Amino acid sequence: MHTLLGILGTIVTIIFLLSQLANLNGLNPFLWHRRRKWRKALEQNPIYTLDKPMDVTALFMLAIAKADGEISSHKKQALISLFENEFELSRNEATVLLASSSYLLGNGQEFRTNPNKVLSKARFTEEQIESAHSILEKVTQIEGKASQQQTKLIEAFWMAFSVSKWQINSTYAPVA
Repeated sequence: MHTLLGILGTIVTIIFLLSQLANLNGLNPFLWHRRRKWRKALEQNPIYTLDKPMDVTALFMLAIAKADGEISSHKKQALISLFENEFELSRNEATVLLASSSYLLGNGQEFRTNPNKVLSKARFTEEQIESAHSILEKVTQIEGKASQQQTKLIEAFWMAFSVSKWQINSTYAPVA
């Protein structure tokens, strides 16, 4: 008899817990999927969500400038003037772009390990790729000859856009 009471108690407990879980929408697969997708987007590094070519190029410019360590005030001023001239931004907008890129880049370790993943969401046209490449070359020449790390980052940018990754809508979309 005591075994039967134990089994019935277990069954009632399981039914009660399932009903409480159902009341909290814990059994709803659509809600579970939506929560999981939101959590994944929230926990992802924001540099992987950049989708505008200008933002990605600015991040690459700063990463190349910081490739050999922290940047000097001379490099900062040169980057701001490049932002103004190449992206046609005002002085304030260029400063904000530099500050936001610096915040997103952080110490740059995450960026250096996955530069293709940073480029994965951005849609570049062929002209934008050529323009970005020439801008990145200008960044390397701010303080003389390009270092090995700077060259490596430029090659990663250039190699991310190969002919095999050509999209139908005439934009390059690198595959991470």
